[in-house]
Amino acid sequence: MGAGEIIKSIVEYGIYPVLMGILLWVMLAIQKRQNKASEEQEKRLTELIDTSIKFAIKDSRRHSAEEEEDSRRVTTYVKTQMDAIIRENKANRAFCVAYHNGGTYLNARNFAKCSIVAESVDNQTRPFMMDYQNVQRALFVELDNKLAKDGECYISDIETLKDKVPGSYHLLSRWGTNAIYFKALIDNTNDMVLGFIAAEFNAGPPKDEEGLKLCLSKKAQRISGAIQFSHTDVCHTIEGGADR
Repeated sequence: MGAGEIIKSIVEYGIYPVLMGILLWVMLAIQKRQNKASEEQEKRLTELIDTSIKFAIKDSRRHSAEEEEDSRRVTTYVKTQMDAIIRENKANRAFCVAYHNGGTYLNARNFAKCSIVAESVDNQTRPFMMDYQNVQRALFVELDNKLAKDGECYISDIETLKDKVPGSYHLLSRWGTNAIYFKALIDNTNDMVLGFIAAEFNAGPPKDEEGLKLCLSKKAQRISGAIQFSHTDVCHTIEGGADR
């Protein structure tokens, strides 16, 4: 309705009926817009619920007997590699961390989490594997970024982190760590970091730093391969040399 039509209506019917008509028209327009917005919100919510249900069904899929056997073999293999790191480098602790999803947001975006899946310690060190299950990777954000960029991270003295990265410093201090070396586990198919392994020293840096790096590089390659291989390849890898 244009201005001319409104003036004509006021002259013909009076101002109050016209104002009431305009008010009613505005209210109907607002209601119509709200209904449209509600329909769009309901549609988006329905889509999010459907997506969440699909992911829940996918995550709840039961493993086959063969998959369970593969998992057991790989877990055992990784533990032997951690034992070998302790033995070969006189480390106080060696552990393996796997990256994984930990549920999803309503928009199906995955939470980035990690868990320690294998650990070996000497007789002076308290295990902490159970303390780091389903942990947000944000706890290790600096390390996460470093491994994604360089594939490794060596800290010969954690005191160097005190002012630069206080969060990491306090975490490692709580572990009783003095020096630690991290090596990424890489999926060679798509160049993605699957997790990492680490060797920890409580009384100072290792005597043979290059030897340590070479040792963990070999272990990381074997563990990455074991995680990615098929059942037959896993058996071959494990039977071919668990400690080497």
